[in-house]
Amino acid sequence: MKTKKILSIGLLLTITISISLAGTWQPASAKSGVYQLVEGQTIGLGNQGIHVSNIPYSVSHVYLDNIGTHLPSHFSRKLDIGYRSPAMEVRFMNAQGGEVKQISALVYVYFNVARAERDLWFKSGMEKIAIWFANQETGQWELCPTYFVDQSRRDGMVGRLACLAPGSGYYVLGQEDFSGYLLKPNAVNGSKPQPTTLKVRAFVDGRSQLIIQGTTIHWHHFDFEAPGRWRFGGGSKPTFLNQVAWVPTWPDTPDSTNEFCDCDSSSYYCIPSLAGINQSVLLKVVEGRGSVRIVQQPDTKNNFTLIIELDDNSLDGADWYEVNLNYKVETSE
Repeated sequence: MKTKKILSIGLLLTITISISLAGTWQPASAKSGVYQLVEGQTIGLGNQGIHVSNIPYSVSHVYLDNIGTHLPSHFSRKLDIGYRSPAMEVRFMNAQGGEVKQISALVYVYFNVARAERDLWFKSGMEKIAIWFANQETGQWELCPTYFVDQSRRDGMVGRLACLAPGSGYYVLGQEDFSGYLLKPNAVNGSKPQPTTLKVRAFVDGRSQLIIQGTTIHWHHFDFEAPGRWRFGGGSKPTFLNQVAWVPTWPDTPDSTNEFCDCDSSSYYCIPSLAGINQSVLLKVVEGRGSVRIVQQPDTKNNFTLIIELDDNSLDGADWYEVNLNYKVETSE
């Protein structure tokens, strides 16, 4: 089966979203503030906003604000977002007013684009122009898989670039990789590294990698069926992170097993923060019949990103794997 990388998925879905959503994204004029979510609504703040296809579980409201270049202290002041101004803050909230940091639903963040930006998109896709998502807790910018929505208006807007919102945070559309524009954790709060342990337990069928940066973790899957998605497993099984049951979402390509998809899962944002220092993470395999290894230690060259590979390819069926990762986190002095 032919594998598909995330950029290819984004380009293929461009056609689907252009057809299915064209003509439906007509925003009501809005100001910064809190809005109750309604399915099918579009809330526009100037040249950007959100479109709600369905409401996330446990979410009832959203706070939206155009924040310009006034980013919180977690973000590097070297970041120049003048290309698309302003950046947009999005905070999903439950009925009690509490923030919901991670969501799983069809809520799109969008930016209106003119003809030049549209042409740039069709020429090179996300390699040239894309939406970036920033998590305030980690100071980390991540690529948000971006799609084109075909719409036009008399003011020169010919379409929108949109992405499925992973959760609360900051969004900006730009022509460059923003992932390097972050402050190291010890530069934010004057903290020093302390040891911690992250316990990971997952139901593995083929070969997959866990990718960790800061407080964020996600799967990248290669061979056979994705973690927790084995077709004979009796339903989707979570990945346990220090006893917290995380059920990641997947592109579901070619189907819900994501077999040989070469694709990424959604991210989880609340693990103990991997310190922004060069370090050697220690791996202890508690349970697992196949191969488990660290393929990348975090250092300055890879923006302090840790990668662990779990490989069950040579064995029949699927089984539970459990590992302990001992690494240093940043804590306040």
